[in-house]
Amino acid sequence: GTNAIRYNWHVVSENGKYAQYFWGLTSDSLPLTALSNNTTYKVQVQTECDAGKSNWSDYAVFKTFDRGASCLAIDEAFIVI
Repeated sequence: GTNAIRYNWHVVSENGKYAQYFWGLTSDSLPLTALSNNTTYKVQVQTECDAGKSNWSDYAVFKTFDRGASCLAIDEAFIVI
């Protein structure tokens, strides 16, 4: 049979005020909301299937910055998977 791959995500801000775990997601992408302006975030991903779990990935780092009151942009983002 085919194993369904699930993804576990850990997202934390550099100052530790935003720390979230997302478990058992079946999508390889994750929309993040309520991010603060001018803040550095770190993301780890772990894959999980019937055979077990992988190790957590190295942290990927991205930084949000202020582009005006109504827009939050991402700088220096890269993919971890």
